[in-house]
Amino acid sequence: MRLRKATLAVTAAVGILFGTATAASPADAAPAILADTTTPGSSIWATAPASWTTLYGQGQRWTYAFSSLGTFTNGGKNQAFPQMSADAQAAGLLVGAVHDARPDSSGNMRGDGFDQAQTYIQATNNSEEFPFDTLDLPGVVFLDKVIITSGGSGLSCPRSTPALLADWLRGFNEGYSLAKDNKPVIATTASFWKDCMGNTTEFADQPLMLRPEGTGGASPVGPVGGWTTPTFYHVRTGLPQLYSGSEEQLRAFADALN
Repeated sequence: MRLRKATLAVTAAVGILFGTATAASPADAAPAILADTTTPGSSIWATAPASWTTLYGQGQRWTYAFSSLGTFTNGGKNQAFPQMSADAQAAGLLVGAVHDARPDSSGNMRGDGFDQAQTYIQATNNSEEFPFDTLDLPGVVFLDKVIITSGGSGLSCPRSTPALLADWLRGFNEGYSLAKDNKPVIATTASFWKDCMGNTTEFADQPLMLRPEGTGGASPVGPVGGWTTPTFYHVRTGLPQLYSGSEEQLRAFADALN
């Protein structure tokens, strides 16, 4: 019961963060930092859209469904994840899962990252109907500024230094690699990576999902952190994300890293 209550709160919070994607207009062109050919997909869903089939008909070919937040003691899993993912796959979309990171500045940062990776793994492998290895796309770890309710206001870096946050991400990578023989996609904003991660280039070998800045949905800025081209790019809030490549290349990416 405690986990269920936590999950309901988590789902509501992520719904506010990511919102619902709609079809893009011709004015919303792919930015120059992407490949000439792009493949649209859905935003990161907290709750299922009215129709996955409609999204497929609009040209979307992939989606990332929110699966988990933090650890089971301070967050939990999205109970709707297995059904959302199965329904999206049935409509023809490639499916992946996203973990909403909650780095903790107290205690062992690397151990906390490792533990949160285990939460992700369990949340995506807790159903006989939808085991972990049936996901199409590599996992995503989402890192962004957080709302600090004490000692300040607005969006701030998690209460840590760039060095400690890098150590947290190393721990998450280690935990994730126990289940998958690769590293996860990193979803973040340019301002988070510059302000909170010190613009480190250590993780530039991992795929990048570059997201809009803040709650206003301004277009993201790049490149950052040693990345020259993001693998996934979210033009702005309310629009589909873009994979930087063709649908054939997307499927090859999924096969290689998942």
